[in-house]
Amino acid sequence: MQEWGQCAKAIALGDVVWIPPEVKHWHGAASNETMTHVAIAEGQNGKSVTWMEKVTDTQYADAVSGQK
Repeated sequence: MQEWGQCAKAIALGDVVWIPPEVKHWHGAASNETMTHVAIAEGQNGKSVTWMEKVTDTQYADAVSGQK
């Protein structure tokens, strides 16, 4: 999981992650892992999420190489 401008953080089975509203972020599993994502989001102005650009393989590799 990584918030824009921050270091990536590893998440594990059972972890709960809270992202404040309007914070650009990404989350996903490594190519050899799986991830289930359950989100609870409150809608505002008829919208509950804004999907941004996909994370490229290079961006992912760069982010997790310095993971905390």
